[in-house]
Amino acid sequence: MVDITTGNRDTVDADDDGEYPFFIRSPRVLRINSYAHDGEAVLLPGEGDIGKIFHYVAGGKFDFHQRVYCLYNFRDIYGKYLWYYMQATFIHEVEKGTNKTTVESLRLPMLQNFLVFVPPANEQHKIVNVLDTVCDEIDTSINEVKNKIHTLEAYREALITEVVTMGLKKCPVETRIEWIGPIPSHWSIKKLRYLGNLQNGISKDASYFGSGFPFVSYGDVYNNITLPQMVDGLVESTATDRRIFSVKRGDVFFTRTSETIEEIGFASTCLSDLDNATFAGFLIRFRPSGNALLPEYARYYFRNSKLRKYFVKEMMIVTRASLGQNLLKNLPVLIPPKDEQLEIAQHLDMKLSEINDCIAAEEKYLSTLQSYRQSLIYEYVTGKKRVKEVMSHAN
Repeated sequence: MVDITTGNRDTVDADDDGEYPFFIRSPRVLRINSYAHDGEAVLLPGEGDIGKIFHYVAGGKFDFHQRVYCLYNFRDIYGKYLWYYMQATFIHEVEKGTNKTTVESLRLPMLQNFLVFVPPANEQHKIVNVLDTVCDEIDTSINEVKNKIHTLEAYREALITEVVTMGLKKCPVETRIEWIGPIPSHWSIKKLRYLGNLQNGISKDASYFGSGFPFVSYGDVYNNITLPQMVDGLVESTATDRRIFSVKRGDVFFTRTSETIEEIGFASTCLSDLDNATFAGFLIRFRPSGNALLPEYARYYFRNSKLRKYFVKEMMIVTRASLGQNLLKNLPVLIPPKDEQLEIAQHLDMKLSEINDCIAAEEKYLSTLQSYRQSLIYEYVTGKKRVKEVMSHAN
């Protein structure tokens, strides 16, 4: 029914001012100055969120990542009908035969052997028309909720940055580092190299993972300002590994490498020892050598947005964005008196609890909308409800 190919570009080929859309392994569409296809297509990633990301291109020139599949030259099936059909059913197919909740890689035979229910052409056309109408309305609501969540997240980030750089009390300020801006004049500043030591994470073959001892992953750090007490990852680590790559209270972990520079420099602080745990090679651990920083304050300071902007400005990208120890060692750390560190931590705990509750409520509503959209598409493209019923629902 279709021809299938993959791209030959990498994320580093993107250009913010590029002329053409550039599809990578995420919902986000970048720009690029080259194109590999001109016409209708359905695109989906071969790695990452398999079965969750689908793009439809009605026509025009675009380029795509080397691990993105492009379905084109549609025969006996409308491209947009296939796009809807795969959104509703493909995830169930790729999960067959595996106990994993996520599928890490999509191979070509899995895609080639995917079975598609194909109604007559006129019914495909009607289904697409009605789903366009209904899904457009749902998508409008989804985008409104996403915008609310984004606004709340931006406020949360701005609040953290303001408080950990300006404090809570009115006091004399001075600008000692231009990119940080004014800070209380009685605070001290030290480079990270003088506050502790750095250690890159463990590196092992894939066969060592899935069983053994606790393992802190890239996602554990990227997704959490405070390191989770219970982590899902497991690795067959040795006693020496668990000594060198240990995880203790006060440790701060930074995301070290990624395909996109925006994901570098996210920090997560450990507030309680994780017994027998080690951490991933894509992370850097900062372990304080003294007591200048309260861990409760450190978890907010190292998550502030000005630090990531500093990393982005200073880093060089070759094939992957990478945060090196030398850059991290030169990171300036603002150190308020201990009583102020505690006040800052307690104030942000209270404020962020309120913001996070609002975000959670919006995310629950977003999940409801997305589930409704998914079930709606599934019923129509699998024939459980026919077009007349769809028309009645739309009306």
